[in-house]
Amino acid sequence: MYETAAKGGQEAATDSNGDTDVKEAGEMKELIRKEDAERLTDFLVLVLGQAIPVRASAKDAAKKYRRIKVGYPGFACRHCYGHQEGRYFFTTIESLTTASTVFEKHVMKCDNVPPDIKTKVAAARKRQQEQRKLLPQGSQQAYFNKLWDRLRSCKIEGVEAGVYILEGYSAKGSLGDSSMTGDGGEDGSPSNLEFKNHIDILQFIRTTNPWKGNGKIQEALNQYYNCLGYGGRIYHTSSMPEHFSSEWLLGKIVPRAKTLSKKNKLMPG
Repeated sequence: MYETAAKGGQEAATDSNGDTDVKEAGEMKELIRKEDAERLTDFLVLVLGQAIPVRASAKDAAKKYRRIKVGYPGFACRHCYGHQEGRYFFTTIESLTTASTVFEKHVMKCDNVPPDIKTKVAAARKRQQEQRKLLPQGSQQAYFNKLWDRLRSCKIEGVEAGVYILEGYSAKGSLGDSSMTGDGGEDGSPSNLEFKNHIDILQFIRTTNPWKGNGKIQEALNQYYNCLGYGGRIYHTSSMPEHFSSEWLLGKIVPRAKTLSKKNKLMPG
């Protein structure tokens, strides 16, 4: 299937050894890697092969109904570079899973996309459902999970993935964590703390005032970690549904947590 996509215009990034995908450099130049394509349909590989990773410009961020900031990762049509409305920024994994269907509409109407690629896309669309039946269950969702992480952890257009910033934090003492940096003083004056990933943010909130004393926040954090644990146990097993999502996990965890809470209240002290 990968060969079909390559003929459709996908240019794979190569390292000095000639291997597809520049993992060591952390530079993301394509949405689909060679190892991804082996578990995806021709349609998905061919359509997303017409896109390249980009970061949101000020113009992108200013568009109505877009809740993104400058630098937010997304992708654009490699043929028009988004000058014909071909720039896309998805804010949830669930919305990202619709990327191939949404982007196909642009590919088919973009004046810069060669006619032969449009013909191949239309043909691949017809055999999409039959091909999906032959692929491992959950392979498409697994790919979009990886794509979501890559967009947020790799360099795009030569720029590092953005950091998370907690603005105006005021507290005395050292944070003692190399994954965070700040620009405030040690006298407790307000500062901006920078985190390299969301796990560090959650751990900071869990152990730092005023959040660590807030029962609702701690309950939400516990639910998050329970979802991660449960999702990890069933990932790539027969218990994993085809449409695996964060909402599905939360729906499994929350009712179970409420049942356990009720049982604990009924138990004699």
